[in-house]
Amino acid sequence: MPRGLTALQESSPEGGGSDYIRNIKLLDDREFTTLRFLTDAENLYYESFHRNMVDGAFKGFKVCLKSTGQPCPMCAMKDNRPSTQFLAWVYEYDHFFQAPTENAEEVTLGKSKSRKAYKRTVNEIRLMRYSNAHRGGLVGAVEEYDTLTDRTFKWVRDGKRGSTRPTYDLRSLKEGAIPDELKLLAETLPDLEEVAFGRTERLDGAPAEEQKEKIEKYATRDVSPDTSVDGDDDNDDTPYDDDEDDGPF
Repeated sequence: MPRGLTALQESSPEGGGSDYIRNIKLLDDREFTTLRFLTDAENLYYESFHRNMVDGAFKGFKVCLKSTGQPCPMCAMKDNRPSTQFLAWVYEYDHFFQAPTENAEEVTLGKSKSRKAYKRTVNEIRLMRYSNAHRGGLVGAVEEYDTLTDRTFKWVRDGKRGSTRPTYDLRSLKEGAIPDELKLLAETLPDLEEVAFGRTERLDGAPAEEQKEKIEKYATRDVSPDTSVDGDDDNDDTPYDDDEDDGPF
């Protein structure tokens, strides 16, 4: 299957927390994150995907089967043209918001300390999954430094919430070899092809069907009131990324 940032540039656009894989998500203007790539340019994975709509609800993406040489029933669906996305493993350090946000502390930015932001410490593995249209920052970094893994970066969104044409900028922060503990952690992550094809939705690489069976078993279990968690309506731990603010892929 296709791999590598160089090949991605030439491809056609047609073609600590939960163990669930969670994506890097920047939803509003000037929101940004600091991160380190665990996947270098030559191992970056790319594929053609369709939006997976179930009863009108967005449930992630499915690979366009035409890329595997098979007929693709999703290609016949209205307004569901496939397009290319790239996937890479990253380690997210901190996430910065422009407005007060839960579990984020107010900080000042810039040399003059005149700009405010709200920082949430993350320190977790994330999946960078974006449209091929947003590869430019990665291409520029590889041209400048020959690798993506020798430094930390800042990944910045330009585009208000709900924009269908946001852009993203990748800025170098601090040069330095990838820490040994992150190297070891990266070796335990599932292959990106397994993630792309939906064979696993977890960082430990457990098969997706196995996890669905566990979830169904849990859903039918009796839970007494004193063991339930009140006030936790955050669905970020689900395996699906149902946000569509990143524009059409």
